[in-house]
Amino acid sequence: MYFESEPTNDELAYDGDELESSDDATQQPANEPGQNADESESISPENAQAAPPTNFSVAHTEVAESITEPKPRIPRAGTAFLTFATFFLAQVVVSIFVGIAAGIIAVAALDLKPDESGFLAFVTQTILYSLLPISILSGYSVLMVTRWLARDVITDGEVTGVGWVKSSPMKCLAGAALGAVIYCSTIFLVSSLFPNLKPESGGPIEEMAKQGGGMLLLLIIAIVIFAPLVEEFLFRGVMLAGFTRSFGFPIAAFFCTSLFVLVHLDAIMRYTPGVIPLTGLALGAIWVRVKFKSVWPAIAAHFGYNGMAVLLPLILKLISAGE
Repeated sequence: MYFESEPTNDELAYDGDELESSDDATQQPANEPGQNADESESISPENAQAAPPTNFSVAHTEVAESITEPKPRIPRAGTAFLTFATFFLAQVVVSIFVGIAAGIIAVAALDLKPDESGFLAFVTQTILYSLLPISILSGYSVLMVTRWLARDVITDGEVTGVGWVKSSPMKCLAGAALGAVIYCSTIFLVSSLFPNLKPESGGPIEEMAKQGGGMLLLLIIAIVIFAPLVEEFLFRGVMLAGFTRSFGFPIAAFFCTSLFVLVHLDAIMRYTPGVIPLTGLALGAIWVRVKFKSVWPAIAAHFGYNGMAVLLPLILKLISAGE
């Protein structure tokens, strides 16, 4: 009979090591392809849940890079011309509309014929009474265009900004005094140079001043208060900034002064030497705008100029009547 020999202690130990290694292999999952053993041991289940997916991070970075900041809204020469055209066309279009409406009312309601003198007087009177609403509408149009194209520099006091910056009362008072001095000195100069040349009568300011009462009050509000506010914001604010950024300050000052005089072409046609006081006002307003880094002293200078233009004829009329 054949009997197998009992295993020795060394053989039993070897078999136990094989069993333990096989049990460990069945309990531990196999590493993913491309992942080494060190990485699989270092990532715990908690860390695996907290780590964001790699694809999400890449996509988020690409989206952030694709978002560009909006372009700054600063005035250039195109902005200056567009704002000026808006101001001019608003006044012309609304004046034409008011004149047509007044003519229709004169014919339909008042039974006036276009060839009668009363018809023209009624239309002219209606346009004069509409002067303040026309100025308000044109000023609002300028403000909207400025907010659209030059929003980022409205409160910038430098010459390349609009200059809508608070100024001290003393600076504004200095501007008003400068405007009054410019008017008086240039009128004296023009009278001395052209003693035989007199301005033609019939201008809107003269007609409104002659009527007195409510028309005179309307004249003061529209010409002395509101016109300086709108025109200085336009010419020494938006337009000066836009032209300066595109062409430099000297050319910008020339353009702003020339267009400012052109707007007052009606007054120049009635009195050609009037271009001298208007040019003096434009240059003086530019000087205080740049010196005080605010458009408010320029508004005050225009206020002083227009105020003196309204008051001085009335004062001279009172003096002559007293004599």
